[in-house]
Parts: sequence; structure tokens; C-alpha cells
Amino acid sequence: MLPLSTQETFNKMEEIYDLRGSLTKNKELMPDFLWALANDYRSTGVQYAELSFSSFLNTGEDGAEWMQILEDYLPDIEEQTGVKLRIVAGLWRHSDKEWSLDDVDRLTSAVAKSPYIVGCDFMGHETNKTTDFEDELRMLSEYSMQSDPNFTIRVHAGENPIFDSNVRDVLRIIYDEHKLAEERDGVSYPYPNIRIGHGLYGVDDETLGLAKEIGAIIEFNMSSNLALNNVDGISEIPIKRYLDKDVDVVLGTDGHGLYSTFGEQEIILATAAGLTERDFEKMRMTEQKILAAKREREATHPHITDIPTLYKSAQYSTEDGAPRWNDVIANKYKQEAIEAETQLTAKMNSLGIIADKDAIVEAIDGKTPILITGASKGNWKTISDEDQDSIRIATQALANVLNPETAYFVTGGTNFGAEKTVHEAVYRRNQESQDQLVCWGTLTMDAAHDGAAGVMPNTVTHVSILETKDGRKVKGWKNLPDTQIDLLGENGEMIALGGGDIVKNMIQRAHNLGVNLHLMNGPKGASTSKSHALIGHGYSFETPQELIKSLYRRNPQLFLPDFSLEQLDAIVTEAEKEISAYPYSEQDRTHGQSRD
Repeated sequence: MLPLSTQETFNKMEEIYDLRGSLTKNKELMPDFLWALANDYRSTGVQYAELSFSSFLNTGEDGAEWMQILEDYLPDIEEQTGVKLRIVAGLWRHSDKEWSLDDVDRLTSAVAKSPYIVGCDFMGHETNKTTDFEDELRMLSEYSMQSDPNFTIRVHAGENPIFDSNVRDVLRIIYDEHKLAEERDGVSYPYPNIRIGHGLYGVDDETLGLAKEIGAIIEFNMSSNLALNNVDGISEIPIKRYLDKDVDVVLGTDGHGLYSTFGEQEIILATAAGLTERDFEKMRMTEQKILAAKREREATHPHITDIPTLYKSAQYSTEDGAPRWNDVIANKYKQEAIEAETQLTAKMNSLGIIADKDAIVEAIDGKTPILITGASKGNWKTISDEDQDSIRIATQALANVLNPETAYFVTGGTNFGAEKTVHEAVYRRNQESQDQLVCWGTLTMDAAHDGAAGVMPNTVTHVSILETKDGRKVKGWKNLPDTQIDLLGENGEMIALGGGDIVKNMIQRAHNLGVNLHLMNGPKGASTSKSHALIGHGYSFETPQELIKSLYRRNPQLFLPDFSLEQLDAIVTEAEKEISAYPYSEQDRTHGQSRD
């Protein structure tokens, strides 16, 4: 389970989830787990619980065996404990489209006929848009309106602020599909049963209005939102705002064995978030409405007597009735990844950027990494001009005084935001010196597929695609909190300059690992919010002088032999002059190339 005393990142939680998988995905152990869960829930007064689980969507004999466990054990468990355990079939929000659509077809044509499979759950790290699985949501909405009105469609959305329209997009898709079906069929349909897991971010008037119109239920998980670094305090959780607009809300534990959560604890935290006795009564009434709908659904879903035939009867909504996912599709995606990496390497070579692994290892051998992260292309615009200037000066001053024999920079390879200031600082510094300071840009496969979006000439000196500890290429930016920090080893330094949710998680992960942290307090974003949340650890700095002083006191060997703290003000003044004389902006890119 996650430690009780600290915040962690979603990626770290998924590592723990994977470790538990060999137990929780074991058919022989599943009956004991179900009994234990029911007894545990009974002891805390819970009468009904839904578990997210994906294995029931497996094809053929494997899926049938999982379903048989429910049929064999849940009736006795319910009779002896008084607790109903039901399943919402897990759909991964990052699945390839073909795989995901096949899952929906298996669910709606066969698996959901079971009285124990009461819905579905789009889950996984919320680092993509709801619209990425819009087709699946529309198919499920159509199924609900036509065949199964009390079937639950749950989406994990608004858990973090990366895509703050995700909650609204879920509701808008369902609203539009409902309207389309009524106009097409000339029939009045009830809205599909929609539940939103978390709903922390993107809470605006339109979202609240849609939620109320549709009758959507928002599930708040107070403890896990804190545990997974999605909020730094209970006051940030907007549960009261939903309730005040008469939107249906319930409390959940989000996997209480994983987070050590239980009902009473969530009630205490909800009280701290401002809920009144009247709010709790509203939630109780919502719970009663949910239970009534579940009872109504069970009356129309008899037990399955021939489960193997049920699984064989799954139908696919394709022209030829065949599954979309096959070996041809799988090989296509593998080949695209290989081609993307090959093209990335070729592009880097054409830009004069070193992409050879052995050359990178040689360039950084024996040196200390300084990882700089911060505001990206989007949230850089939210930082004030004054703070942007301060970041530029800090990175230029630092680049000018680092010893290229003992230190090097690590950034993202794309040339945006705070990292762009590092790339430009290194370029200016290297133009005036024979000893070249290494600036290693670390990309993900997402960047490779995008043609290395944002990588430009005269920026990073070296570039590579990040890899996990077991050698797999990192697909998306969500993995930065783990894979980039792994590059720091025992003695590396990390500097954060503003930033969004990914940077916030990088800071938390680095703090948990004991990395030497330097958080700029001032710019809007993660470095400032986390410098306040982690106050007392000595991470915070406000000026370029304070940053350099902090680094020097911890690691004086990182600096040029003739550097001294008495030079700080003069160094910062010189950095200001360099930036003013040679801004090296995106609009003046040819200027930089001509000097090269």
C-alpha cells in the first residue's frame, strides 16, 4: 500500500498496483479476496460496494473463468455478510483505439448481461483528453439508452489539472449523444447513468449545469486526492461547490486497501472541506437513489447459467463482425514506433545535436547532473513578465559559472518555457567558451511521433529518448516524475521554475527520494506551491543569487575553479547584460544560426 505519511505520484502508485497484480489477478485467490472484502466492508457499515476490475473483459475461456467465480461465490457472500459486491469493468483510458472499441463491444454484447457486472470504468493516469475515447463513450451511451438504462458509465476525470476540460467533455458527449438519440428515434430516453471519479478540476458553471441536467454523480475520494499529490490541502477539494449547486455527490475510498482509507475517515475530511449536516443528508439521498437503481437493474438481469456460451456470443460492431485488434494492427504500432525513433535520430543529426548513446555516456561520465524543469509552453504564459525575466537571468547566470568538467544540465528536449531559457543560456555560454557545457535533452516517444516537436538547432547539445529501468522506451510525458529523476543518481540536483501538474509530481517524487531540490518561490505554478507545501526543508529560493548560493554550498565542485560567492552580484548583472544584448528569441532564430 502507499505510505500513510507522505504524498506520492500516480506513477509510483501504479508501480505498487503492478506489484499487487500477481495476487489480485490470481483466480485461485479471488474467492478469498471477495470474502475478505465483504467482511471488511461489513465491519465499517458498508452494504454495497463496486470494484473496478478489467479481467472480466478477457476473451474466451479466461474471461468465462473470471465470471464463474462471481457466480459461484457472490450469492453466499451476500447472504452471510449482507454486503453486495459488484463489478465495474475496467477500461484503460490509454488503450489503442482498436483494443478499446473491442472491449466495449464485448462488454455491451455479452459481459454486461451478468447481474454482477453493473457498469464500466475508464481508469488510468489522466494524462490524455476525454475526447480520445469519445467513440467509446458514445457507444456506451447508446447501449444504455437502448438496452440497459441503469448501467453505470464511470470516467476518472478532473483528478489533475492537465486537461481541465475533461469533466465537462464527458458530460457534453453524453448530453449530445442523448439529444441525438431522442431526435433520431422520436423517443424520450432517460440520460445514461454517468459517474465522474474525482472531479477536482475544471469546475465551472457550464460543467455544474451539465452535471445537474444529466443527473451525473460526482465521486469524491478525499484521502487518495491528497495521497496522489493532486491537492496539497483539503480546502482545494471543490466538493462543497457541487453540493451547493444540487449536483449529486458521494464519497468513495478509491481502493481503501491501497490508500488505507475507510468511510469515517472520508467523512472527517469532507467535514474539514466545509460540508454541513444538510450536505451529508444530500449524499445519503444520492446513495439511496443509486441503490434503488441497482435493485431495479438486478430485476432485469438473471443469473447466467451458461457462462462459456455467454462469452462465445460476444459480437463486434464491425462490418465483417471480426475484432478490430489483431496481429496486423499490433505490428503496425510497433513498426510506427521504430520508424519514429529512426526519424528522430536522423533529425537530431541534421541539426547537429548528438543522439548517439555511447557519445552521451562519454560526455557526461563522472559529472554531476543538474535537472531543470518548470513552466512549459502552455503555463509559461501564465507567469508574470518579471518572473520570466528572473528565470532567464537565473539560468544564464548559472550556466556561466558551472564547470563543464564537473557538471551538466538535463532538461526536456523541446524548446519551450523555462527549459527554453536553459537552452538559450547554454548556447550563449558555449559561444564564448572553448569548454562546452553539456545540455542533455530527454524526450519521450510522444515527441518522436510528433517529429521531436520543439527541438531546434542551437538548443540542446545532446538528446535521447528516456528509458525505464528495464530498458523500455518512455511513451509519454507523464513518466517524467520517475524516469528523468532516475538520471540524477545520488548526487544530482533538481531545480524547478514554475510548472504544472507534471512538475508538481516531479517535485514530490524528488522530495520523497531525498534529491537535492531547489524550488523557485514566486512564479505562478508548481515550484511556488510546493515550496510552500514543503516549507521547512530549505528548498525555496527567490533570486538568482539565492539559487547559486544554495547550489554552491551543497556542491562547490560544480562551479568553475575561480568562482566565489563574492562575485554573485556581478555575475547576475553580467547575465542581465548578455540577455539584453543577445535575446536569442524564437522570433530571432536565424540570428542565432548566423552566429553559429
